[in-house]
Amino acid sequence: MTGTRTSLRIAPLLAAALLAAAPAAWAGEPTNQIKGVVDRVISILRDASLLAPEKKDERRTKLRAAIATEFDFEEMAKSALAAHWHNRTPAERKEFVELFGRMIERTYIGKIELYTNEIIRYVKEEMTEADRATVDTIVTTKAGQEIPIRYSMLRQGKAWKAYDVTIEGNRLVRNYRDQFQSIIRRSSYEDLVKTLRAKRDEG
Repeated sequence: MTGTRTSLRIAPLLAAALLAAAPAAWAGEPTNQIKGVVDRVISILRDASLLAPEKKDERRTKLRAAIATEFDFEEMAKSALAAHWHNRTPAERKEFVELFGRMIERTYIGKIELYTNEIIRYVKEEMTEADRATVDTIVTTKAGQEIPIRYSMLRQGKAWKAYDVTIEGNRLVRNYRDQFQSIIRRSSYEDLVKTLRAKRDEG
């Protein structure tokens, strides 16, 4: 869709943040939640039974399921639509959350399989509210470049889920919100959804 260059550029870095974790000297609940997802993703990528070309769809299905446990797609979709969320019916909201979640997964699912040896350090965890926290990490690439990545986390019962990710100062959801608002202003919400449906159907 139009205006996805920023999100595509962010995607490989976000993928790297999911793939190789260095042990932290401490770890609170939000950090442990992220580390749990990292372990599941690494396990899938290293599963020899899923490496054959004919296992590609099965492997990606498992990766999507693992990634989905980390993100609060409804909160992200609500933020991305901003004021337009309030005008949507329950059915429209449900569909938009599904489309938005698939778009985020699709943005970097093809990249995620390229990263196996990146190193991530957990450098800070901070409670910003009773049910919100941030987890700061630093990804070190094979070339030695250090990339700061912050997860904004929301407590849901006993679990924590990310509702935004900031990479080198660029907020993922904010980037999508800017793109969506531009499309709605130029055309309509219906055209935005039509575009997202087409992207979903591409596979």
